[in-house]
Amino acid sequence: TTKLLVPARSAGAIIGKAGMGLARIREDCGVKIEVLAQAQAPHWVEDRVVILQGPLASRKSAVAAVLQLAFPPEEIMQATLKMLVSRGEAGAIIGKQGNTLKHLREQSGLSVQVQKDDILGERLVTSTGPMST
Repeated sequence: TTKLLVPARSAGAIIGKAGMGLARIREDCGVKIEVLAQAQAPHWVEDRVVILQGPLASRKSAVAAVLQLAFPPEEIMQATLKMLVSRGEAGAIIGKQGNTLKHLREQSGLSVQVQKDDILGERLVTSTGPMST
């Protein structure tokens, strides 16, 4: 399972008219996708939680599709990927003495932050950088 946070103002573009955006991602990527209502995730007042389920490769494709809709490259040059991860996954991202996180930053050229505090057992990982097509 992959959990993303997208700007609340972009939720409509992802969901699409009568849910067609979600249906397209579901069919094109082969994932189960759900966008939680604001009331279902009150901790994230400016964002909506998108939950993706399926094989890793399918979820990667779906993340790309969601980001393209949330941050249209013709309108926005920078995008912010926000993911909710378990404490264990956060530890793996950070690595021993922060080495894995440092390596991620150097290899990708992106700004990557892992929030210290968890909310309901999950930590927020934020990555910011240019949108590429």
